[in-house]
Amino acid sequence: MWAFEAQKTADEVVAALTVHQETSLDGELIDTKRNAAIQQAKELSDCLSQIHAPDSFDLHDPDWNLTEEQIAAIIAAAPRAERELEQRISAMRKSGDELDAAFHSSVEQLRGRIRQIDVSVVR
Repeated sequence: MWAFEAQKTADEVVAALTVHQETSLDGELIDTKRNAAIQQAKELSDCLSQIHAPDSFDLHDPDWNLTEEQIAAIIAAAPRAERELEQRISAMRKSGDELDAAFHSSVEQLRGRIRQIDVSVVR
């Protein structure tokens, strides 16, 4: 169930970043880094979903309408996803760090511009 809960958190990150992406007027660098973070969060969410799917769902339920091959594939994907989990977390962390750096750079550029405006107004 830990993977199920972690997937919900990853999905919340995707939702929050997506809303911010759609409503912000940030520069191209921030938009690019945010898109990358959204993609990494989606990949992490998918990985977590694969981990918990065999335990979270009754795959033999007729409502799912899955073949035996599909059920076997879902079950086989779980251990592979667990092996990839650390890599997915690292990629998400790196992407988040790059987005953070882009925000810091943008803030510094804005501060510099404000100083220039302040100097020109004082003269």
